[in-house]
Amino acid sequence: MVNNDSKYFVFNGKKSSDFGVWASGSGVFETPAKRYEQIDVPGRNGSLIIEDGSFENVELEFTECFIPQDFQQNFSDFKNYMMRQNGYQRLELSWLPDEYRLAAFEGGISPELSTWDGTGRFDVTFNCKPQRFLKSGETPIYFTTWIGASDTQYTYTPIFKLVLDENRESASIWYTIRDSRTIAVDVYWFCNNDFSNPYLVSMGSHIPNVRHIDIYPEALDAGDVCGWQIRLKRNTGDSPSTMEIEGMMDIGGTTSADEMYFKAHFGSSFEVVNPTGCICKPVFRCFGDACALADVAHEEEWTIASQDYSSTTQDIYMDCENEYIYYYDSNGKKKNLANKFTIAHTDGGAFNLLQSFPTLGADKTSIGLNLTSNHSTAKYNILVELTPHWFRI
Repeated sequence: MVNNDSKYFVFNGKKSSDFGVWASGSGVFETPAKRYEQIDVPGRNGSLIIEDGSFENVELEFTECFIPQDFQQNFSDFKNYMMRQNGYQRLELSWLPDEYRLAAFEGGISPELSTWDGTGRFDVTFNCKPQRFLKSGETPIYFTTWIGASDTQYTYTPIFKLVLDENRESASIWYTIRDSRTIAVDVYWFCNNDFSNPYLVSMGSHIPNVRHIDIYPEALDAGDVCGWQIRLKRNTGDSPSTMEIEGMMDIGGTTSADEMYFKAHFGSSFEVVNPTGCICKPVFRCFGDACALADVAHEEEWTIASQDYSSTTQDIYMDCENEYIYYYDSNGKKKNLANKFTIAHTDGGAFNLLQSFPTLGADKTSIGLNLTSNHSTAKYNILVELTPHWFRI
């Protein structure tokens, strides 16, 4: 019987309940096995164990999945959908709403039918990567650095961009600035893909709590790239250091998809705190035509240096999980940039190691930024976006 306690899973964006399939919550907390090498040494008791810190895949079995009605049609639709999914896909469980896995469907469903009420039960098995990814690790963290100073003030200028999916008449912003030394806040709005000509919608002295601003821009069309920018000012006698701003933007719709959470850090160096203790491999995105990422360090350190890539004017991505540096061309295809970067990797003892991509440590990781001279749009763009991909085992 389907009730409020019934459970479902979501595979590649499709709910099992859309096919009338409901799942058991048992059998999904399997712990992956460590990957290690065991070597027998002559003349020594026991074995030598060599671990590299990685884990084996894990099988998750949803036992006693059931279809309470219209079994034949629902099972046929469900089976056909599942068999069309190839490779790893996103797997979410309704009873674990804060995490997801990357899973491959193994196939081979053998239902048991009830002869008296037309219902059916079966098991579904997934071959999963060992990580249990946190959805909070998908929320980008933005970093930017000072772009310079006037005679009296420093100014930070991040931009939060959005692509409109229908006509909008207004936007609302709620934000909090966690820095007592900020003396003024100006808010600008950019419309119709024009990021060189913002207009001021709010200005004034800093209020150290949540502020709410309503924006009524010009008529907007679907597909327009718009955005807003907060310019934070601080006396030049108060040297630049890290500050943080976070909040929510509502772009005029009525659903949660119309809301955009943002969190940004400002300064030349930052610390990112890992909530799980598992070493994670993030994705960095550098906005504009230069890579602002300089170094990433915890117990080990990576220094990233960019060579000439003047022909590239698009945002640059560094995928540390798949060890790939790329940008998107005008056709939306990935173009490799790995040969334009040098990544130096040293351990805590300053010994040079083989090139590898940066990781986020089990505790804290420091990140340094370097604003290069050829970043012509630095005045208008966020410099670095970090998607940490936090996970548990």
